[in-house]
Amino acid sequence: MTKCPGCNATLPDGAQRCQFCGRTLGPPSVRLGPRPAGRSADTMPGAPAWVKPVYNLIAIYWVLNGAWGILSDTALAGKDGPNLVGAAFGALGALIGLGLLLRIEAVRGVVNFVCALQILFGLLDVLSAFLLGWVLGLILAIVQIATAGLMIFLIGETETRAPNL
Repeated sequence: MTKCPGCNATLPDGAQRCQFCGRTLGPPSVRLGPRPAGRSADTMPGAPAWVKPVYNLIAIYWVLNGAWGILSDTALAGKDGPNLVGAAFGALGALIGLGLLLRIEAVRGVVNFVCALQILFGLLDVLSAFLLGWVLGLILAIVQIATAGLMIFLIGETETRAPNL
């Protein structure tokens, strides 16, 4: 924290202007040299080094899974002919994956919402699998909750702008 020479107010480090009296302060100090290891420009400060690669792998999975859905529901469709609804869902998945890769905020918000729904429905699945004694269902529900929580975490850690509170 620094003090304003004009009004003696306490200001955050790096402030260029006093928010109280409007006095211009010196330019912020610039740190030259390499970035600290494990931090890139498209992750939050202090994010673990594994966050960006895992985020990108999941986004690529969405793209590839969507592309496979399109291909399997159109060109590789059997004697029943193409399934256009399935192909549309595949295209949606591929577009969501591209939006994640390009860090489009609207897409990231939709994925956060969908992951929150997956966690809620996963909790219901855990309860029903537990009550019915389905061990495999219980395991799959826990995996669903964990992967949805991981995706919410990864989206938060790859956020590059400040929170809009």
